[in-house]
Amino acid sequence: MMNPACILFDLDNTLTDRKLSLTHFAHRFYTQFESDLYSISFEQVEAAIQHGDQLGYKPKPQMFEELVRDLPWSTRPAPETIRDFWYTESPGCMQLRAGALELLKALKQKDLRLGLITNGRTQVQNATIDAIGIRNYFEVIIVSEEAGLRKPDPAIFQKALEILGVPPDRAWYIGDHPQSDIFGASQASLTGVWVGSGGHEWPPELPHARYEIDLLGEILELIH
Repeated sequence: MMNPACILFDLDNTLTDRKLSLTHFAHRFYTQFESDLYSISFEQVEAAIQHGDQLGYKPKPQMFEELVRDLPWSTRPAPETIRDFWYTESPGCMQLRAGALELLKALKQKDLRLGLITNGRTQVQNATIDAIGIRNYFEVIIVSEEAGLRKPDPAIFQKALEILGVPPDRAWYIGDHPQSDIFGASQASLTGVWVGSGGHEWPPELPHARYEIDLLGEILELIH
């Protein structure tokens, strides 16, 4: 198979380590709200946040309502208080997945064109990209809210390729979610590379990704 001319990436739980990022956020959350909580440890608060986030795929309003409902508050906050804290603090808590920066540097040295396609709110995703210091590696960055398109819609992948001027048979998409990332990319005729260590089970009804990796550095082994 021909080597790619460009590689497009998902952001959350692909280039970032979602679980580690939420641990950092849980520390800030516990520091901020500890005086309003009783009979609960940091570990219990972190577990509630990890469960509420569901690797980023639970609707955020539902997550905020559950944290208000389920944590033992002495003074119960409004969901809007949790919402504002999340959107203010979470971007700065995001942590790169192991090997992410080294991979991006290596791909740029190979003169591969790089792009980023992510679902989410424009302000939050841009703040995350800047917080982890990866913006300059990408020629194109598409956030679903701003684009008016959302993965797995093939049009969001096609939009990135049109900007780059690269045909889909010369493009790879790297992501952790079987449907949103890999199935969506395949519907746009890109080659999907599934990060199987991202925590999602592969649905039996979907055709398998062409490639599966656990570590980001394995991408370099696929490029001959």
